[in-house]
Amino acid sequence: MSSASKHDEEAATASRVAGVERAGARRWLERMNSKLREGGKKEEKRRLKEFMENAYRCDPRVIARREEQKAERCAPRPRLA
Repeated sequence: MSSASKHDEEAATASRVAGVERAGARRWLERMNSKLREGGKKEEKRRLKEFMENAYRCDPRVIARREEQKAERCAPRPRLA
């Protein structure tokens, strides 16, 4: 085996080892990004839910519609003979 081929083989082995390290770092980064995305999604859902609850509490159209529905439920129904 010549020294050049031995050197090439060592370089290829070193490259494979470095690739494994990069793959591990990439997987770690992907997991961290996934966790951050999930946290962001949860925060956005919470923010949107709070916004919608506030809209339902304060919007006069929603309040009027809710009162109409309540009046319909409470109104006496005509009896069928």
